[in-house]
Amino acid sequence: MYKFLFGVLIAAVCFQPSFGQPVIKKTLPAVKKGLQNTLGNTRAVRAQSAFQNARKKPLRAAPKAPVHPSVPVAGGALPAYSLDINSLLSEEDRFIINNSAYFDKMPPAPRADMTAKEKYLHIRNKRVNALEKLVWAKRLDFVRKNIDPIADNLRIKVQREAINYLNYIPQDVRFLYLGENHFVPSIKEEVMDILYQLRTRWPQRKIILFTEFLADTVYIANGPVPGEVSRSYGGVVWEYAHELGIPVVGVENAPLWNDLNNPNNAERFDVYMDATARRNERWVQHMRPFMEKEPDALFVVYAGGAHTDASFTRNLPALVGEKKSYIISFDVPGTKAAYNPVFNYIGVPEELEQEFLKNKNYKLLTLTQNGKYKKLIGFDLSVTVHNPQ
Repeated sequence: MYKFLFGVLIAAVCFQPSFGQPVIKKTLPAVKKGLQNTLGNTRAVRAQSAFQNARKKPLRAAPKAPVHPSVPVAGGALPAYSLDINSLLSEEDRFIINNSAYFDKMPPAPRADMTAKEKYLHIRNKRVNALEKLVWAKRLDFVRKNIDPIADNLRIKVQREAINYLNYIPQDVRFLYLGENHFVPSIKEEVMDILYQLRTRWPQRKIILFTEFLADTVYIANGPVPGEVSRSYGGVVWEYAHELGIPVVGVENAPLWNDLNNPNNAERFDVYMDATARRNERWVQHMRPFMEKEPDALFVVYAGGAHTDASFTRNLPALVGEKKSYIISFDVPGTKAAYNPVFNYIGVPEELEQEFLKNKNYKLLTLTQNGKYKKLIGFDLSVTVHNPQ
């Protein structure tokens, strides 16, 4: 179950239009530049050694704490070891990893009054986080050693007009993932534009929209969009999809989400990778019957970037397993490095950033040219929009 934690790269063959010559620069954000003066040539040697040792240890067949039957356990196994991960990381890696959105809120100490379910969720999440830290230390070491080919793999440009997404999305795509930063109106506009372009390209093809933002009891195909649904987050998207004749399917499992986000539990599990991954697993279970019933359909998945990003643990594209897929990531300035530690080493050229900031309608496009770096970078195409706030 945990073998996904030890892969660094996957190979994939994708249609990729070129932006021309490489314009990405091998730069570090200011905070990293300041660190270089004090860290010198530190490397995650200890982390690599710990990584190699940890992966050889067996997984326990069952958790230490009794588990309530209602707890959704994927595989039912936890790692049988506990490591002081921070002591195994170099100072550089520790700073980058602990300040990323992956790990900025680590679980607190267990409480004496925790229930068996809470204790299990706490232990499981803490260990998954620990293992993922080792994986990211390994990845960052790989990035440092291969920064030139990784950075040269990316193409970046300022987009001054509407994006023709059909220039990027492969003709044979079956799954299109749209991952977002939440609460940015201009991202919803891009999502609706994509739906329109897909319907224009395939006027007769069945297109189904899966979304995190509706419960898995919601299926909108015929008749008007229910009022409570149209008023939900993303309601303007559901209304527009309905106009285009695109069915909308909610995938969020409310009982699981409420359980993982219960403030009485050990921590806010929704911001942690294990809870996100477990929600993904439940979503895919709900999506499977639609996939089997409509083998020729185009499935669009609209969710938060933590679910669709290929660098995240048990991400949706990996769980679905469809090779004919394409990932578009939507974000706002300054968030890439916060969510993916790799972007602490790869920055936007200053002249392009300044040009992008000149006009609120401009967008910043980043294209991953080589599929073998997709799991490391997390997307095929990234679209950075201005944050109205």
